[in-house]
Order: sequence, then C-alpha cells, then structure tokens
Amino acid sequence: MDQQKLKKWNRWLGDANTDGSIAHELANLAVIREIHSGLKRMVDNNNNLQKHSAFYSVIQITYSQSVLMYIRRQVTRNKDSVSLIMLADDILKNSGMITKEFYSNLYTVNRAYDEQMEFKRFGERDFERHFGVGDCLDPRIIEHDIQNLEKISRDSSGFTDRRLAHLDKREPTNIPMYSGIESWCDDLNVILKKYMLLCRAVDYKVDPILQHDWKNIFHTAWL
Repeated sequence: MDQQKLKKWNRWLGDANTDGSIAHELANLAVIREIHSGLKRMVDNNNNLQKHSAFYSVIQITYSQSVLMYIRRQVTRNKDSVSLIMLADDILKNSGMITKEFYSNLYTVNRAYDEQMEFKRFGERDFERHFGVGDCLDPRIIEHDIQNLEKISRDSSGFTDRRLAHLDKREPTNIPMYSGIESWCDDLNVILKKYMLLCRAVDYKVDPILQHDWKNIFHTAWL
C-alpha cells in the first residue's frame, strides 16, 4: 500500500473535528438534520403549534437549501476540492493497492503479539465480507458508489446549480423533494462509513455533535 496515498485519503476523510474534511462536513450536516427533525417532532406533537406560519416556511426553505449545498459539495467533481466523489475516483484508480494483506494488518495494530494472528484472521474475514473475496479490493464496489454519487448529482444539480449556486436564466430541471434529500444524506453517510472501514478498519458513526441541549431556548417564552 502506498503510504502517501493512504495518508491523503485519511486526511480527506478526517473526523468530526477536522475542518475541511469529509467527516467534518457530514457531521455538521448531521447536526442540521437532527435539529430540523427535532423541531418537526415538537410541532407534530403539539396541536397548538400546528398553524400556518411564515416561520415554518423560512425554516423549511433554509433547511432544504443548506442541506442541498452540503450534498452538492460531496457529489461535484472539482480538482481543487475535497469531496466523496473525488475520493471514490481516487480509490477506484488505486483499488489494486488495497489488498487483503494491508487491510488485515490494520487489525493487528496495538494488539499484543500473541493476539495478532487471531485479529489478522478477523481482518481477512471482514475484508471478504465488505470488500470482495479476492486478494484486492473489488473495484465494482467503488464503481457502484460512484454511480450512486453521480445519480445524486444528476437528480439534484438541475436545481442546486440553477437556483442555489447560481441564479440561472434557465428554469430548474427538477425540484428535489424532502424525502429525496433525506435519502441522499443517508447515502452519503453510508459511503463515508464504508471508506472509514476500508482505510482505517473502524466502525465509524456519523452522529450529530451537540454541546448543549438546543431545545433549552424553547422553555422560555419568546413573547
């Protein structure tokens, strides 16, 4: 395995606290989704709040448009940008370097000498379970991810490119629905988790990181 290549991929993956990384972007997206879904539950569970309000319209528009821009950054190819699709492209080009031997050795890190062979076998088993039964990463797995990311781009760009990133003279070719947007976010998380597993052998969770209870402000009367 080319260690410089692996270092680059891990830098791009980053973590929830590393600004400019994929994991940081999707962690921020997870916070936005968590608060939006929590606000929706509050309204759904309180009949007194279920009335027409421009406030709800602003919240929904702001949510949808900001989430679509987060998605756009991950599914757009740009040589100067870090994104899931650019990472997937690079992994696919170098899939032959990602071997079962490399992957299983990740399981032996920080293990006692007499445990290493057992954990190496665990790594070999998990490689075959997730990344193919051959000696190297099955490129079809990454090709499928790229196809999925490209489809998300096609299905969303007719609106995000013409109405959010730019104010195009042309009409948007489609307007994404709420259910579609949520599904795209889930797809991004699945691919991130897969690449964390591939490059680090860790079961990564894309969780919202909230330092405080965001609902506390609603315990105080606003008017």
